[in-house]
Amino acid sequence: MVKDIPYDSSRYDVVFEGYKALKVFISLKRIGLNLLRNKNYQKAIEEFTIFIEKYEAYNYYELNYLDFFKWIQDDIYEIYLFRSFTFSLLKNFDNANADFSTLMTSDCEWTYPYFILFTWKVLENNTNDAIKYYYKFRECSKEFKHFEKDLLTHLPINKTLGKTIELINCSFGISS
Repeated sequence: MVKDIPYDSSRYDVVFEGYKALKVFISLKRIGLNLLRNKNYQKAIEEFTIFIEKYEAYNYYELNYLDFFKWIQDDIYEIYLFRSFTFSLLKNFDNANADFSTLMTSDCEWTYPYFILFTWKVLENNTNDAIKYYYKFRECSKEFKHFEKDLLTHLPINKTLGKTIELINCSFGISS
């Protein structure tokens, strides 16, 4: 459901409006990530949800032609990843799966769904499947994602899995 119109069409200064909207999106992402880093998971989910709702409002009102919107389109998949990850940490797998499904039906890079599958297997304490999905994640991304180390700190990674992750990264020429 669209809560608000993010752009006042009665104004003539589209560039200025676009700049203001871009600042809002950047702010929501930054706040959400900081809340996630500080383990304030519910608040992080709220910020990510506001980001998604605003993104959907831009699509609904067909304002996605604005120049800054292409940057937001790149971020939306990360936001779904972050929110799914955070829902998973809270063991809210229904909502995590909904975001995962959104990623699976989108044109996002495959690293995002694989990282979520890896997360679920770690949380289930299923080391073998976690290794399998981490390997697939790493096959798709042969370099560290900017968010990867932050997210990994929230997972209960046992020694075996931790060492295997290091070996997988090393096999792809990635050092931590």
